[in-house]
Amino acid sequence: MSIKNHPNAGKLLSSLRNTGYDSNYTAIEDIIDNSIDAGARNVNVAINTVDKDVCIIIADNGSGMSEDVLDQALKLGSATQKDEMSDLGKYGMGLCTASISMAKSLKVITKQANDDYLYSSQDLDEVVEIDEFIKELRKANEEEIALFKDHIKDDHGTIVVLSKTDRLTNTNPTIFANNLAKDMGRIYRKFIEAGIVISVNI
Repeated sequence: MSIKNHPNAGKLLSSLRNTGYDSNYTAIEDIIDNSIDAGARNVNVAINTVDKDVCIIIADNGSGMSEDVLDQALKLGSATQKDEMSDLGKYGMGLCTASISMAKSLKVITKQANDDYLYSSQDLDEVVEIDEFIKELRKANEEEIALFKDHIKDDHGTIVVLSKTDRLTNTNPTIFANNLAKDMGRIYRKFIEAGIVISVNI
């Protein structure tokens, strides 16, 4: 007889936090890959300190996500369909593994054109506390919509907010931003030459 064999959520997350990325910059660029796949022409990374916590926001004016896609985006081993020939992020674990590699809190606010603002979040402390993979998924509230509009002027797009960043190699936001900008300039040179604007703290 076969039975369900759910993983120990807390221990699995602790293990995953130690695998997959050789630097914080690579993890952020994995999230930017998703933005480019979504057709974004503008991607901005904002790095600042809030109450001694370095907060990282990746904002793009891509197509945004439907509720079903957002549900999958905050799930390890996402079932979201990818084009293996053209999409940059192919493995269905980019957003979750990128975020947990450097932060305990992940929040996503997204909107498709002429549709509702949607919100989803995951907090590793909560996952560990109850030892279950849990997240929040709902329509965005007024405060979350205002945050979206602060970073995206279009009627569509996505912002990813990483906080409780306990695994940054450099906690000086200015130095971190400068190093990230240099690395992005190298990684995304061809996209930038094609007219996609990818910036840090602008």
